[in-house]
Amino acid sequence: MKRIIPFCTFFCFFAFASLAYKGPEKGSRPVHSAYRSECITAQAQIVQGVNRYLTDLTGIYTKVNNVRAHLLTGGDMWWTRQDAAYIVPHPDDPNEQGVSSIFAAGLWLGAFDPSGNLKTACQTYGNTYGSSDFWPGPLDLSGETEAAVCYNWDRFFEVYAEEIELHRSLLEAAANGIPYDSENIPAGVKGWPARGNPYFEQMYGFPLPATDQGLAEFWDENGDELYNPLDGDYPILSYQGCEGPKYADQMIFWIYNDHGSNIHAQSMGVPLQVEIQALAFSFGTGDAINDMTFQRHKIISRNAEPLDSMFFGLWVDADLGCYMDDYIGCDTTRSLAYVYNADDVDGDPLGSCMDIPTYGEEIPILGIDFLRGSWEVSADTINGEVVFDTVERGMTSFMYYNNSGLDVPYYLSGPNAPEQFYNLLTAHWIDGYPLYYGGDGYSEPGLIVTHFAFPSVPNDSAGWSMCTVSLSDADRRMVMSSGPGTLQPGEISELIFGLPWVANQDYPCPDLSPLLAADDLAQEAFDNCFELYVTTDTKEVAGEGQGPLSDVSLYPNPVYKLSGMGPVISVLPGNCDVSIYTAGGVLVSTYHRAQEGESDWQWDMRDLSGRPVSPGLYLIRISVPGLGERVLKSLVY
Repeated sequence: MKRIIPFCTFFCFFAFASLAYKGPEKGSRPVHSAYRSECITAQAQIVQGVNRYLTDLTGIYTKVNNVRAHLLTGGDMWWTRQDAAYIVPHPDDPNEQGVSSIFAAGLWLGAFDPSGNLKTACQTYGNTYGSSDFWPGPLDLSGETEAAVCYNWDRFFEVYAEEIELHRSLLEAAANGIPYDSENIPAGVKGWPARGNPYFEQMYGFPLPATDQGLAEFWDENGDELYNPLDGDYPILSYQGCEGPKYADQMIFWIYNDHGSNIHAQSMGVPLQVEIQALAFSFGTGDAINDMTFQRHKIISRNAEPLDSMFFGLWVDADLGCYMDDYIGCDTTRSLAYVYNADDVDGDPLGSCMDIPTYGEEIPILGIDFLRGSWEVSADTINGEVVFDTVERGMTSFMYYNNSGLDVPYYLSGPNAPEQFYNLLTAHWIDGYPLYYGGDGYSEPGLIVTHFAFPSVPNDSAGWSMCTVSLSDADRRMVMSSGPGTLQPGEISELIFGLPWVANQDYPCPDLSPLLAADDLAQEAFDNCFELYVTTDTKEVAGEGQGPLSDVSLYPNPVYKLSGMGPVISVLPGNCDVSIYTAGGVLVSTYHRAQEGESDWQWDMRDLSGRPVSPGLYLIRISVPGLGERVLKSLVY
């Protein structure tokens, strides 16, 4: 049962005005170090979107796709704890700042125990100042942790498709008598934090926890439920309803929890005692998926009691370039929230916004889609037999508030107590007042109570969007949530979201059709387990993959012997030209074959001087007169 809590208690505090571009709302709460456990605030950061494996091999900065996104291990994401860091488009130069579409975001959870006590874990900006609701690492089966565990797990584990492909090729070679031992296992595969990994403690200096949840997912070649790469196992992309030997171009795994301290200094709430196993993943493609990132957060209850009326939420400070001229809205049918610009220039009329990079006159639209929200398992008796049914929810509410550092009405300001956080999760204002359809949703109440703010498309003059109401400029935050549900002890739930992004839309009050098409593509990909995007041994990076050259492929791939074992182009029609480039686009060598007819063709991977090429990723461009061209990747080991 959903509980709404009117908030009437007065809190006395000194507030310091703070704008997003200079740092978030610092709030009034000091760090309660005297009451903390030994776990300290999460410190680790990583950049999603950079292929460090190929960059290390080639010495060339290699992107995964068109997004560069900062990740952190403490429940917050997409910022550096100082600056915005969800950069789209991803610059080619790693030193280029780029323009960010989000300032920061964080996971929000709220629920009640059987006695009716509210529990919250809601991260916003507090980790910058040591005010944390989440800490790194797993919980034990009693829902506890300690400083050493938090410290050890304050890290990310990443793996790339190229590493998995190399590992699979080396396994295939081992089956043909070529030795393959643990020293040659690619690092991302060898160090994957999957259950039973025999190399984990050797690599990281601490053991994996022994839990039934299995930690990071993997392909279990021999079915023994223990991860061992030399048995044929490797990391995979998996979520409930989608299992199999699939993997993304980049996968980053980490674990965090909400019980590293008995005090939640961000929401001031009581811990839920949950563990979250997170996976961020990306695909490099030739369509709109190339502009997206995805995350799955597997939420495991380590609480001895059920968590009732539970809501899963994502809080987002979505600054689309400049922070002061953004509009927000949602599509209830797609479980989609989005941010767009208020006018046709991002920033002031000259495209400036203090020292913040802006999109100028080429302004995108960003969406966040709950591909999977909470679910509820119900039992019913049919013909004397108990039948279980799972009801899956997407986004069940969309709420907003304004930067409290600005001069805004109390009801539009941000939360400072557990009840206020939970009210926002359940489509209520911080004082418990319901969200009404129309106006700003509060000060001009209509007759219709709703759970979704601004659900109409911007170019619908008859709908309720920020384009049809006269609201002053503000620095806004969004809260999208899913619930209510019940999380039993040891039960697992999943929150999975993707971020569609489309470039350079027509403003003001844009047509959302391009964003909705991109979002539909993301939802279809998710529903079909990303079948069209998961990596295979030979990866096409250009061309349609259809027509006369659709059957052309490379094998073996990767090339695991440089001497006398070059790649083979199979089913090659007619004469052709082949050009080999590094991942950075530098021409390595060219070949021409005048032979007519369809047949395989093998050559050595050598540079223009005739020497074997160095290890790394290479692009093989195959051109056939009258038939076009196709570009494939080949990894040389």
